[in-house]
Amino acid sequence: MRHIITALIFCATAYAQPGPGSRIYLDGMDADTQGFMVAEIAKQELPLVITRDEDSADYVLMGVSQVAKRGWKRAVLGGEPDTGTAQLYDRKTQDLVWSDSVGGRSFMKGDFKSQKRIAKKLVQSLKKEFFGND
Repeated sequence: MRHIITALIFCATAYAQPGPGSRIYLDGMDADTQGFMVAEIAKQELPLVITRDEDSADYVLMGVSQVAKRGWKRAVLGGEPDTGTAQLYDRKTQDLVWSDSVGGRSFMKGDFKSQKRIAKKLVQSLKKEFFGND
């Protein structure tokens, strides 16, 4: 009986996912990307606690956004898309829990608008994965 309980506890912790109240530490992002991610998490009302203390975090959210160079050639001929990626890791096990990437072109938008759009799409994906389809 003790072995069955141990196995059940192991399975429950092996597949731990962020839930309401999970503490998230943002790492490896430039200041603008991090700011937009924090704002989107608050705006979309994800039930997460963002912390600046990595040791108290349950998960680490890493990400990057890359905004392609603007210019008339891009507006007329297309070009490299704006892209963003994010990964969520369990801090204790260092296991990847979630990852997503987004991209697209926004010819007339400025860099900050593109970064904000990327953050919004990434947070929507995170919300859909762990907190329902809203």
